[in-house]
Amino acid sequence: MKTHKIRINAMDVLILAAILAAAALLLYVFVWSDDSETNQPLKTEITYVVEVIGIDEQFAHNIKDGQVVEDAVKRGVIGTVKGTPEVRDMLKADYSNDTGMEVYSRVPGRSNLYITITAEADVSPRGYMVNGEYVYVGEALSLMFPDIKCDGYCIRLDAAE
Repeated sequence: MKTHKIRINAMDVLILAAILAAAALLLYVFVWSDDSETNQPLKTEITYVVEVIGIDEQFAHNIKDGQVVEDAVKRGVIGTVKGTPEVRDMLKADYSNDTGMEVYSRVPGRSNLYITITAEADVSPRGYMVNGEYVYVGEALSLMFPDIKCDGYCIRLDAAE
């Protein structure tokens, strides 16, 4: 029976050192590093305006300053009403054969609401997030207030610097 002698050369030592260094780096990154400060999302105060089109006139004045706004789908608070919402007449576009131009006429019993909402948002690379809901211009929002539920679109967004 032959006996084999274990020989360690310089290349074996270099390979072993590289493996240990890689393992130490992985342990440092995933276990020992304290990244609690980097995991904290940056927060800012945002103000956004939601346009609600074609709401029945009898409900147009149900939204008041200071009311809490909830997302009607996820049921999370997405801000507070700031000021009294602006109420405008809903207009319908028609074509006038007499003048050959587009004319706008009022739609009876319907109004458009412009609701200003303030909220504290997390700043992410994709935009602003309020209670797990992204808020950006053009986003469809389903809003719930104490006395009414309505759907609208974000038409303006301002962030405090």
